Amino acid sequence: MNLVMKKSLYPFILLGFAAFPLLSCATRPVTPSGDAPYFNWIQPSRPESSLTGKAYFWPGPENVKIKVVLTGAAPNKKYFAQIHEKGACSDEAESAGNIFRPTGSFLGIQTKESGLLAEIESTGKGTAELEGDYEKFSLTRSSIAGKSIVISEDKNAQVRAGCAVIPVPPAN
Repeated sequence: MNLVMKKSLYPFILLGFAAFPLLSCATRPVTPSGDAPYFNWIQPSRPESSLTGKAYFWPGPENVKIKVVLTGAAPNKKYFAQIHEKGACSDEAESAGNIFRPTGSFLGIQTKESGLLAEIESTGKGTAELEGDYEKFSLTRSSIAGKSIVISEDKNAQVRAGCAVIPVPPAN
């Protein structure tokens, strides 16, 4: 490579290094307080589903704050966010197993102890969001870490539209 070619590549190399921090910010969300949450991408569970989004998890000493942001939802449609027993999303999210039911909770009753987190209704533009603190959960393997969050079209999770595995934070 001659000297003229090397000099003409410098602006592109510098631009690449300058853009790298911006790209990393776009892939790792940061909360307003500066704390970086754990997150995973929600992917469509069925071929005909266009539901995507992100599920965010902020671990607390005795709770987990969960935020789900959906895009590609059917306009003005009700969905249900649920935690499921297994950390898998294959086979149209059937591999996620049943709704997570810790001891003492009851399927069908929306409590903070059950895996049924909330009902979400999409806007006319096909977006939806939910956010809540769940005091009976922790971001550990003995609680919800490593399980799945499933977005279903019905309360009993018969029609699963989207799924993401809940991240497992590294051991301290």
